[in-house]
Amino acid sequence: MKLDSKFLQLVMWVDCNSHCAFCLNRRGLCNKDFKEDKIANIDKALSIVNSIQPEQYEFIGLIGGEFFQGQITDNIKSKFEELVSAIKDKLDKNYIKQVFIASSLMGEHNYEEFQKYFSHFKKNEVLICTSYNTWGQFHYLPETNWQKNYQQFTENGYQLHIEIIASESNLQAILDKKLNLLPWVRNNIRIDFLRPIDFIDEPKQKFPQFFPKRETFIRFLMFLEVNFPKMLDDFMSLKQRASLLHNFTFDQKVQRKEEF
Repeated sequence: MKLDSKFLQLVMWVDCNSHCAFCLNRRGLCNKDFKEDKIANIDKALSIVNSIQPEQYEFIGLIGGEFFQGQITDNIKSKFEELVSAIKDKLDKNYIKQVFIASSLMGEHNYEEFQKYFSHFKKNEVLICTSYNTWGQFHYLPETNWQKNYQQFTENGYQLHIEIIASESNLQAILDKKLNLLPWVRNNIRIDFLRPIDFIDEPKQKFPQFFPKRETFIRFLMFLEVNFPKMLDDFMSLKQRASLLHNFTFDQKVQRKEEF
């Protein structure tokens, strides 16, 4: 999957209960006065999806927060279903090729919750996007949930895209052969560097297992070159990013620059 194409990403909300230590949405989740209007956000997304014209986009991405760990409450359920129907309509008309749906896969029943809204989609119309990190991801919800949901999606014929965050912890685990990438290679697997922007004013010493050391990083690049050269080709490539991203909660619109 090479996303140097027309890819529209819709950040629906930041609401999530996975509590990853490196979460980019921490500025909202850790603020007790923070509120977001999910219905208003869905209405904005609906307006954008309904206005999509043939060949305008190839892919639509839905990202939270999270969708399948209690975030779709009764008061927004019908509105979310309306958005899902609008996306399915664009797929049926061949306006777009595929929808990418982001999930941490860390809840007890992510697969079952996904099925409530997307079971009528063809398997090749959906790409489940998730991530994996050996530090800071499974300190609140167990890794066994992730493994169970991953297995359910793959066994039922869904394609997954797995982002392996280039943290010190992950890179060391891969280099020490404690984290084996081979079982995931049949899916779309990618190494990415996630910079937690809300940590800029905090000392790196608080996150020794997150920020990769120079020596580890260089060793890992050499490892990729020998073992996974194709993975190295798109490592940290801006062409993997959405061509247009809407973050409705923070009222942001980001256009990918064409010069690399």
